This record gives sequence, C-alpha cells and structure tokens, in this order.
Amino acid sequence: AAMPIRIDSIDQSSPAIIGGGEWPLEIIDCNHLYVQTLMLTLGTKGGVRIRGSAKSPCTDIRLVGTYLAQTGKEEGVSNAIEAIHVDSMVLESVQIDAWRRAAIRLEHAQRVFMQNIFMAAAAGSMYGIELVNNVRDVNIRHLFVERLKGTGIRVATSPNREVSEPTPKKPDPEEPARSGWGVERLYIARSTFIKAACPIELGSARSVYINNNM
Repeated sequence: AAMPIRIDSIDQSSPAIIGGGEWPLEIIDCNHLYVQTLMLTLGTKGGVRIRGSAKSPCTDIRLVGTYLAQTGKEEGVSNAIEAIHVDSMVLESVQIDAWRRAAIRLEHAQRVFMQNIFMAAAAGSMYGIELVNNVRDVNIRHLFVERLKGTGIRVATSPNREVSEPTPKKPDPEEPARSGWGVERLYIARSTFIKAACPIELGSARSVYINNNM
C-alpha cells in the first residue's frame, strides 16, 4: 500500500491549531491521508471539507484525535466536517463543539467508520450526523451527543425516491452504481443521546441496524 500523507502535531500533548479561512482544512481529490491531533476552529464555512468526484472519490482518509470548535458562521448551512465523494474513511476520537448545520455530513460516501465521536451542540446546531444521497456501509460506534435541539443521526430522503416516475436516463458506465436509496447498510451501536430532540431519524434507508443505544 502507498505510504500515507501525514498532517500531525509535533507535540502530541499540545495540538497544533489551524484556524480561519473558509475551511481550516480542505482536502480535494486526495488519497491516503492521515490527519491526527489537530485543533481546527473559526472557519467561515466549516472545519474540514473532504471532496472527491464521482469518477475519482477520495480514498483512505483518516481523521484521528482531532478537536473542532466554532466552525462555520452560516446558520443552517455550515458543517463541521463535510465529506462528499469519499470511499474508505475513518473518524476516530474526534470532538466537535458548537457547529451550525451538521457536525458530520456525508454525501456520496461509502465504507465509513466512526468511533468515539463526542459532540456538544450550540443553540443553532441542527444535526449531529447527516447522511444524504447515496451513502453506503457506514458503521457508527460510541457516538456521544448532548444538548442538541435537532436530530442526533439524520438519514435524509433521497431525491431519487421522491419522484414517483423518474425520467429514464441512459447509465454512464463510468459512474458508480446507485440504488436510489439515501443510505444502505447503516450500523449504529453503543451511542448516547442526551437532551436530543430526536435521537435518530430515518428517511430513505435500507438495512439499518441499531443496537445498545441510550
């Protein structure tokens, strides 16, 4: 396997701070990236943005031991972590405070593993984790969400299933196959939701397993 690109703090006991700009950390068309022990704050649009393309998704992305605070200024729009067109991503031991729309938002993503994620919402926070449009094979373990007036984990309704008679479209052989479901194969285990208006909301989803949550 290729050696990963590493973004890390020299002193593990004192995380490096990256702040300002639209996104303090923006990852575009990148593979084999390992981000560890950082503090990301005060981005005007969000904290971390990971974006590939339909034909070339970002692959093998790891975000470990990272703290995000006060990311994004746009009410109902800004996300702390936004990942679009990714394949194989790990978020582990991540703390997120005071976001706007979603702490973590995934779209066109597959093979995503999240573990030990801690979220403390602000007054304007809407969702903890938001899964939108063609998301597959997501495993969420040990998620902790507190003081959220919205939804802890939200699976949005897929646009492909809102239309009763979609216009036939000739498939592109280079485009990834899509089932029409918003999310397929979602596993949520050992997660805690404290003072969340709605812990889990399922829109367009298939094969969802929910075990040992509070």
